[in-house]
Amino acid sequence: MHDGNPCLEDSGYGNVCSDATPRYNCLCTTGFQVSNDGTYSETCVDIDECATGNPCLEDSGYGHSCSDATPRFNCTCATGWQVGSDGTFSETCVNVNECTDGGAGDTTCNQHLAYGTCMNTTGGYTCACAAGFGFDGTTCVVDNECTTGLNSCAVGAICTDTPMSYTCSCPSGYSGNGIDPRAGGTGCTDVDECLRANPCTPGTCMNTAGSYTCSCPSGYVASGGACVDVNECVTTPAICGVGSCTNRTGSYTCTCPSGYTAPGSGGTCTDVNECTTGTPCGLGMCSNLAGTYACSCPAGYAAPATGGTC
Repeated sequence: MHDGNPCLEDSGYGNVCSDATPRYNCLCTTGFQVSNDGTYSETCVDIDECATGNPCLEDSGYGHSCSDATPRFNCTCATGWQVGSDGTFSETCVNVNECTDGGAGDTTCNQHLAYGTCMNTTGGYTCACAAGFGFDGTTCVVDNECTTGLNSCAVGAICTDTPMSYTCSCPSGYSGNGIDPRAGGTGCTDVDECLRANPCTPGTCMNTAGSYTCSCPSGYVASGGACVDVNECVTTPAICGVGSCTNRTGSYTCTCPSGYTAPGSGGTCTDVNECTTGTPCGLGMCSNLAGTYACSCPAGYAAPATGGTC
């Protein structure tokens, strides 16, 4: 054995020196190599793995780096990567599977809450989020509480999505703040419009869920939440027959020509049978005509063609 620790055999790295004639031989451990082979200055020198083989994938473009050490090297890996086989000479940067097992219990992307699914990528991951959820760069978060059901609005209330939140309100015909009573709200309660001043006057108000209906008397029609007068003179132009129509609140009147009559309200102009109201023809015979009458007179008497008397 040569004197002087020529092969660094006492360094603790595992190098060995074997005597030979006229020199010695160095048997270098992994991470070292023989230098000046064949001379009396032969020794074991550290190998710079970083300069001879891209062990950390530092040339891959992902941002890894390799630093030489004795007797090995160290990898510094980019985000989304980790050192594999640390402490051995097969050390390198390996991709991290952020999605773990990718099963239903995976918390990445809130997959365990059914918000989305994690998909591993080289150096990272992405989330395929369910409807109503969005990817915020880290995980799946609630994007629309109204479509996912993740809100505290009462049954029947209106849920309105807002940036990063939502609001609850009650539909028309209901009172309250729209928040479920179990969440400390007042919910939505039907408003009985019929308990206030009768909106259907002169008709009858009947409450319904969220609204009301009007039952209107003759001459009125329900419109716009009230009983409104019907203009019969417009809706039925010939309603008075031969007469003229004048609209009244809730009804109408007819102005009839001579020989016709109509009720004080409503109805139509009807012929007056003058032959039944007396003896308009005197000694003659009366024949009723539309709007008038005619007389048939005995010998020696005469009458107009219509009307008059004998």
